[in-house]
Amino acid sequence: MNSLEFECSQSQPVFFATGMSGAIGSYIQSYFSIPITSVDPRDSIPEFTDVPSVLLLLGWSSNPSTPPDQESACYSRDVDTTIRLATCFADANPHNKIIFVSTSGDLYKNRGVVATEETSTRAGSFYSRHKLVVESGLSELSCQTVVLRVSNVWGCDVSHKRLHGLIDKLLLSSRVGNSISISCTLNSVISIIHVADLADLILLVAKHPSRSSDVFNASHENVSVHEVIDIVRAKSEIHLSFSPFPKRYVTMISAQKAISYFNWSPTRSLC
Repeated sequence: MNSLEFECSQSQPVFFATGMSGAIGSYIQSYFSIPITSVDPRDSIPEFTDVPSVLLLLGWSSNPSTPPDQESACYSRDVDTTIRLATCFADANPHNKIIFVSTSGDLYKNRGVVATEETSTRAGSFYSRHKLVVESGLSELSCQTVVLRVSNVWGCDVSHKRLHGLIDKLLLSSRVGNSISISCTLNSVISIIHVADLADLILLVAKHPSRSSDVFNASHENVSVHEVIDIVRAKSEIHLSFSPFPKRYVTMISAQKAISYFNWSPTRSLC
């Protein structure tokens, strides 16, 4: 159980969240010491009251590898429903707070610098392009909106069929012996964050007294794919196969702004 306590100077706000059935959502639901009301805006949108509340927008159906011919359907499922839900939530009480889990790796890839929130974004897929559309839409709402541009999350329980989540797939392979296919060059660099550190940050954002809207990167370490494999392989045997991927990519992200602003201390290190 987490060590952070959800505090509020008045009454404890109601906590709503989307995406609770996913790998990150399932972890967060068990990690938080407060009740969370799961919401799926594709089914129905609750009638929010004027009780102070927090809405965590975590649910998303696409990923950077989703085929282009699914873009229109994903826009409807992800962008339209997320903005509609957020608008209803903001209209219920302008003192509410929305936390949107966006992406960083696909926005800051191959920028040649350690990316901060001031680094220009460049969507590498419709997945990240749709995330930016939601970021823009949330900025127009009447309540506070905090965007967390999250890097590669690890520390979750995943299926061997999962396409993304290199570290968790490698850790799964070390436990059960299944083969993992690697489709990137070994000297590529990725930015990572443990799911518990992300959960801690979400709690800190939720209880922070500031009413201003802003964007924060959420990351912890920048490591090469080769380093990741070596670290996991040093602990247990893993079985790998490699798919051709001729281009090296580098994503290095700084979360210093969130560390300073929220007094956040990410501590779970892969290395």
